[in-house]
Amino acid sequence: MASKLTHSIALVAVAALLLTSFQSTGSAMASTQPYQAVIHGSGCGDPIKISALDQKGQVTSQRTLVRGKPGFQLSAKAVSTDDTQLLFTSYDCTNKNHTLYRQYFGRRPVAQPLMTLPVGWWMEGVAWDIARGTPAVLIRDPDFNYQLQALLGGGWTTLWAGNRASFGGKFPDDLESRSGYEYLIVGDDLGGAWSMWRLSTSGSFSGFLSESLTGPGEINSIADGFSDRVNAYVGPDGTWICDWSASGTIQEAITQGKCATVPGGAGYYGVTILGEQDKEWLVLNHLLGPSSQTEFECIGKNFLSCGSPVVGKRETSRLDGNDFVYMYIGESRRFLKKPFNRLGSSRI
Repeated sequence: MASKLTHSIALVAVAALLLTSFQSTGSAMASTQPYQAVIHGSGCGDPIKISALDQKGQVTSQRTLVRGKPGFQLSAKAVSTDDTQLLFTSYDCTNKNHTLYRQYFGRRPVAQPLMTLPVGWWMEGVAWDIARGTPAVLIRDPDFNYQLQALLGGGWTTLWAGNRASFGGKFPDDLESRSGYEYLIVGDDLGGAWSMWRLSTSGSFSGFLSESLTGPGEINSIADGFSDRVNAYVGPDGTWICDWSASGTIQEAITQGKCATVPGGAGYYGVTILGEQDKEWLVLNHLLGPSSQTEFECIGKNFLSCGSPVVGKRETSRLDGNDFVYMYIGESRRFLKKPFNRLGSSRI
């Protein structure tokens, strides 16, 4: 996931080699070290789990990473670029406040609190700042003022600040970090229209926010995944898979071949995982009923671009939760420092 772009290019190359091997070995990896997983939370009082998945999108094994307590909702948010740290939040369902935690993967992990917000404040998005190699949070206060902060030098530093007017009257919902000191933010106006903004935070200048992509209805999140070359925008009014460069209106992007609509894609959270024969799956948590997985392929892709996403078959998925975070584990323990079956859990 160097910068995330460099990391993504390296992983795509590794994945291409793995895919060739996996096509001949079938499901042999299911009984050994898995190479990809999804981390996901659930309702109040439920734990955060990590589920290993094969190329068919099937869960092959599962472990608990964080054990919560009654009245607290745990949500997985991001994995560090070197795949050694998990960022997750705890939401007090009674007192209505958020706490951000960091946890290293291992046999006896400890959840370290990094930030606790007052009642009435909100963590609109949490990401791993790829360029700076540190946690980052988009915070909203009760008056709808926003700050993007990164953990630098042992303390929280504001990278950008704005208010609701900065977003054209819309409300931000999710945050994603990209290479080159850039962030993506999605939000909507609670029913009529949604937008995706690009936020540049490089250099000594204040952050620059610009609207890049727009669509109808509500939006909830940007699906986490293996590569920077594709973005999946997930909302209760629809989901779209897009090349990273898609801009303008979503309909214009579809006409240009930069985006594809996901049939039956209404949902809250999503994640893209590697599939068979150089294809991928988009797993979606839906408003009603079980999660689904939709196969898609990037036609005309290269290391930097998806080209034109083309949607394929749809199936039921066993993954569920209130957030999905992708993790590339690697073959023969190459990336994950601890074998999957030895991952322990913390308790908060």
